[in-house]
Amino acid sequence: LDVAIDDLMRLPEERRRAIQTATATSDPTMVISSAKPLTPSQRDSLTKSIESLLGRPLQAEWREDTQLLAGVRISLGSWVLAANLQDELKFFAESLRAEIQHEA
Repeated sequence: LDVAIDDLMRLPEERRRAIQTATATSDPTMVISSAKPLTPSQRDSLTKSIESLLGRPLQAEWREDTQLLAGVRISLGSWVLAANLQDELKFFAESLRAEIQHEA
């Protein structure tokens, strides 16, 4: 969770504006999936970070997804922040597959 919040806070201004623009006309509900239940304090910290990023209040839909293995996935319209082990492993597997195909 700390990694996800840190990633949000370190987004370049250009990326922040792109996300704000992309979500300006969409439903202000974000879906936050976590591998394990989040405490009220963790939920509050994450919600505040995302609201700060977008500059507006949002409704949150909280889900548990054990397939993430660890971490969170935040979906807001077409924008997704994947800060979880499942997506990281998938990324590394795809990178390795592409490298092997390139060498062949």
